[in-house]
Amino acid sequence: MAFSKFEDAKPLTKSSASSTVAGAMKPAAKLSATAKPVAGSSESALKGKSSSKNASPKPTWNSSTRLENKTPSPTTPKVSARAPWPSTPTTSPATPVTPAITPSATTAAPSITTTTVTRETVVAEVKKATGIKLSPISTATTFKPLERIVQKSNITDTQEPASSVTRGILRITATVDGVKQVESLPVVCKTTPIFATPGADSIPEQLEWSGSDLKGYVTAHGAFHSRGNSDLAAKHIMQLVGWDVQGPVDGVFHIVTYTALAPLGTLKDRICDLARGANYRRAASRRQAAGQHRLMPGTRAEWTEIFNLLIAKLEQLAVFRAHGIVMPDNKFVNDLVTAVNCLAAIDWDGYCVAAPGCKASFPVTWRTPVTPKFAAPEQLRADSPCTTSTSHVFHLGRDLLNVLFFMVGDLRTRAQSSGKEGWGGAFNEEMLTGLARIAMRCVAEKPSQRPSLAALKADLQRLNLRAASRV
Repeated sequence: MAFSKFEDAKPLTKSSASSTVAGAMKPAAKLSATAKPVAGSSESALKGKSSSKNASPKPTWNSSTRLENKTPSPTTPKVSARAPWPSTPTTSPATPVTPAITPSATTAAPSITTTTVTRETVVAEVKKATGIKLSPISTATTFKPLERIVQKSNITDTQEPASSVTRGILRITATVDGVKQVESLPVVCKTTPIFATPGADSIPEQLEWSGSDLKGYVTAHGAFHSRGNSDLAAKHIMQLVGWDVQGPVDGVFHIVTYTALAPLGTLKDRICDLARGANYRRAASRRQAAGQHRLMPGTRAEWTEIFNLLIAKLEQLAVFRAHGIVMPDNKFVNDLVTAVNCLAAIDWDGYCVAAPGCKASFPVTWRTPVTPKFAAPEQLRADSPCTTSTSHVFHLGRDLLNVLFFMVGDLRTRAQSSGKEGWGGAFNEEMLTGLARIAMRCVAEKPSQRPSLAALKADLQRLNLRAASRV
């Protein structure tokens, strides 16, 4: 749902397993299981231990020391120097005299283990922290990943991935009147970890970040419902298919959310496809995924639909502002095109709602999902960083400049393949220049210098009328 967030994090790495010694080495193996966690493990990351210097040294076994001070009896057969073949002992082995391999109270396992935290405990804490009333998925489901969108990290000074977002197919199996039925839904799957090793007392603090996506979803819906506008919530917020808690695996649970996926993709995907030559009838298919449309011959772009989508984005921001909703990480990739000129927000991580009559301004902390590339200056300043409704205008300008970069490249490539110069004609250049001017006005340093949503909508409508006259 960053997530600050850092992309392209390394996959979650498992802690190296303790090695065992062949033969009569069971005391050493038992001691290694109680050693302190090594650097890079999830437990070490949460406890702030980034070095393995304090870890207990791995005990060694000296077979010659084992019989060093033991006087053999005359009837004792000669002991072979070769290590004994491992087998089930029939007699009690001799007590080793080396104190380094003798387990003691100081090397005993910690009192808090992963078994103290169950899935039911995590589910109860998630409901308490987020306020979600929807129960976890109870039917048999299988998720088939198709494409990893992004992998983010928010754990300071570690390489542990804090969340991952993947497109895929969710298969739901149910039995109705004795008949097995399988339903397949295209979804976006987001997973966020909950570490069970510190114990149940640490889960509420972890959920301040790990559960913020579900909490933002509940918060946004509550803002609409409190004003009697549930229909607007269904239009502007993407439907949550379900959520679940999976695990534990290596002492880590995962909060999993499934959001319905629109076939036209994100707002960024759709605008880029339209610049490549897609139109109302040529949408995404199985061979041409959203955002990966092939370059079509010619230089025509569906400018009318592009402007209508941007106007729909402004209308969405106006609706959110009217309901006091502030989004700290508002980006084109966090909006799905559900139908022609219709947008619905996803990734509700960090959503906040201002009370009626209060200023919509919220502080930015280390838990606030902010992408530095798109963040407004007031979100990154050293003194009292905050997110306001005016920050949404800056986000819009940054996203528009980012999309224009890809549009210019695609239109230039199409023009060259068609034997034309530039971006495919004076009309395309006029439209691109108009969008660039709007974007530059949005990214003004001071919030007071940025245009209002109404002024931006009027500018886009003028460009839209110009584009419609060329159809």
